[in-house]
Amino acid sequence: MKRFRLNRLPLRARHIFAGISPGTRIARGALRFRPPGFVAHPDEPVHAHAAPELFVILEGRARLRLSDRVEELRAGDVILAEPNENHHLEIDSDDPAVYVFLQLDPEP
Repeated sequence: MKRFRLNRLPLRARHIFAGISPGTRIARGALRFRPPGFVAHPDEPVHAHAAPELFVILEGRARLRLSDRVEELRAGDVILAEPNENHHLEIDSDDPAVYVFLQLDPEP
């Protein structure tokens, strides 16, 4: 997992995440609103992808549970889950959150 701040991303001509992510294409993604206490993929003990996945927290607070630790997230955080890295996003119990997730195509 790599952590960045949205306002400190390196500027690149291709797209905003070009300086921190492999490849040049986004395979899929969405803008999500989640209520307080929401847990992504609660029935999956392991949730991972073959390609990297970016999370951009736009509003609220959340946690990203990884195999070996928990990262506290807030608005402006950009998190890159590495390929095959187990991860679960949990929204703070007091506040809703708005975030973007992007599954990246690692091919150039």
